[in-house]
Amino acid sequence: MNKLSLPARSLSRSRNAPNYGAAGDVHSNGSGSISAEQLDKIFAAVGQKLRDGLSSEAERILVKTIEGQSHTADNLANLKRLLAFTLETVGRYKES
Repeated sequence: MNKLSLPARSLSRSRNAPNYGAAGDVHSNGSGSISAEQLDKIFAAVGQKLRDGLSSEAERILVKTIEGQSHTADNLANLKRLLAFTLETVGRYKES
């Protein structure tokens, strides 16, 4: 194999890798931008799910939000941080 060539599978983009748009937003799949009010509601809903012991529901909400909306780099970092905490609450440390 040529030193400069990579196997085809290493060229494919990870489904979790962010795509940086021209305006500085981070887009997971390019659909809709999320407002600060919507983001606050999501954080509140996830917090309530975690307090109620429903970590899998909290995870579902976060993954859907991360993958289905566009985010600023700061908002995406906060969502991923909360997802990591959520995964840790159920012992999924490697994934977090």
